Amino acid sequence: MGRIANGWEITKQSFRIIKQDKEILIFPVMAMALFVLVTGFFIIFFIAGGIGAIAINEDLGKGVVIFTFLAYFFAAYFISVFFEAAIVSSASIRLKGKNPSMGDGLSLPLKKIPKLFGWVAIASTVGLLLNILSNLGRGRGRGVQIGTRVGAGALGVIWKLMTLLTVPVLLFEQLGVFSSISRSSGLFKKTWGENITAQFSTGGIFFLLGLAGIIPLFIVFQIGGVFSIASLVLFFVYIGLLIVFVQSVNGILVAVLYYYAINHRDPHIYDSHTMKSLFK
Repeated sequence: MGRIANGWEITKQSFRIIKQDKEILIFPVMAMALFVLVTGFFIIFFIAGGIGAIAINEDLGKGVVIFTFLAYFFAAYFISVFFEAAIVSSASIRLKGKNPSMGDGLSLPLKKIPKLFGWVAIASTVGLLLNILSNLGRGRGRGVQIGTRVGAGALGVIWKLMTLLTVPVLLFEQLGVFSSISRSSGLFKKTWGENITAQFSTGGIFFLLGLAGIIPLFIVFQIGGVFSIASLVLFFVYIGLLIVFVQSVNGILVAVLYYYAINHRDPHIYDSHTMKSLFK
């Protein structure tokens, strides 16, 4: 129960860090804005390049479409990882007792772009392979379909947990990408209880908050009229804010678990009782 209690305490403390350093919330907003721009670019590229290439040569067109999809997938993944690194960097500065600025959070990830690029290449490849594995059962028996999906899902969870601390390792240690993945796996084993509990707690909180937005929307839709459109707009704004918060909290969780695993001492923002019992 000690690890579970500590994981829950870390979740609460993470919200306190956001309260002290609200600039952390800007990073997910920047990621979302950049994602929209990149999406628009690839849509234009697909329409102009993919459809045009298909008109000239079908095989060439298929190649352009596949290339566009892979490039878009990689770009979107890189945006996510880069701004996660910015959150981790800012939170780590706070955990050392300092007051980070937005520039402080971006500085280190900008210096580590080549390593982050390599990590994204590996992680996105693994993601695609797991997706292929999940779809291997299509067109076969129901048992095979369930088995491939469950197997791919289980491997995906294991991969996510074992590589959870890869980003802070890349940021703060002089290791290559593959060595960072191995290092992350070792550090995760030290914090597995707190890590899983904190992620589950955060996910549960935001799931309930999401339901809190869906229920009023459903009620207003039953009434109908102009209120339905207004409530739909407010709902998407609400969900967008939730996404910003959950991404911020997840990055902070990664930062604090990495910090204590490396330093074995209390971060500035956390109380002694909680942090000293993390690895008992």
